This record gives sequence, structure tokens and C-alpha cells, in this order.
Amino acid sequence: KHNLNYAKIKGAKIKRVIKVDDEVYDLYAVKQGFIYITDIKDGNSGTLYITKGPEAKKIDDDVSSVRSNIKVSNNGKKIYYLKDFEETSGNLYVSSGREGKKIVKNVCSYEYANDDLIYYVSNCSMVNNVNYPGDLYKYDGKSTKLATDITAPIATMRDSYSDK
Repeated sequence: KHNLNYAKIKGAKIKRVIKVDDEVYDLYAVKQGFIYITDIKDGNSGTLYITKGPEAKKIDDDVSSVRSNIKVSNNGKKIYYLKDFEETSGNLYVSSGREGKKIVKNVCSYEYANDDLIYYVSNCSMVNNVNYPGDLYKYDGKSTKLATDITAPIATMRDSYSDK
């Protein structure tokens, strides 16, 4: 955990430093500024905030604090995240810097390709502390269907936003 501070920089001079938040666990760049997780409870979930400048705005509570459960869209304008995570699954939400909207229930894990293509695993189970995979689905930005036409790998290494 770290402190998150803000300061205007003009030339070689740093203006007054303002503390935005403390106990910040992860920081992600988005088009609107930065998002971060704080107020971690039970080691698995916390509160998701967005900040541009010295003031932070809460997006949602009970957001999974596992880094792979938060993704930023390719253009940096949307944030995808799992929340209400219990045992093996949670609900997938999307936000544009405001309160999130639930788009899919019962998600064990997911991979974001673009806003019109998210693959996710649902219907997972756990027996004797061993996770068993469920069914692979495809979300196209509007609806969900069982993924039966996979022709390319779905894993990606991208976990940050670039404005190039």
C-alpha cells in the first residue's frame, strides 16, 4: 500500500503536494486520469476510485482487488471489473468513470479483447479447495452466448493503457 499524491509541475518547479488517498494498492492509467483500489477488506476486495487531479471519486465498493480482475478498455475510456466475488465467481461490471453497470453475472475469470469481445468463464466449482473450470462464454457488448467458434488464443498480456 502506498500514498497517492498530486502536485502541479511547472517547468522544474513542483507546486504544493496534495494527498489524494492513502492505502492505495493498485494504480491504473485511464483516459480520464487514474483508477485505484483502496480500503481493502478481507484481503480480496476494496473500493474502486477514479482521480484526475487532487480529488478522487468513488466508482464502486466490493471490487475484487486481484489485479487480473480489473481491465481498462483499449481506448482507455472504460473500466471492466469483477465485484461481489464469492468463492469462485463474481459479477462483471463496466464503468466510464461513474457508477458501474452490471453486464454479466457468475463470472469466474475473463479476458478483455475489446468492447465488443470479452471471453469469460462461468459455472465454475470448487471441491476440496480445487477450482474446476466451467463453461466459456463470449460477450459481444450486448449479449452473451456460449463460445463455440474460438479460432484465436484469448489470453493477452496487456494490462495498461497507452494513448498512442
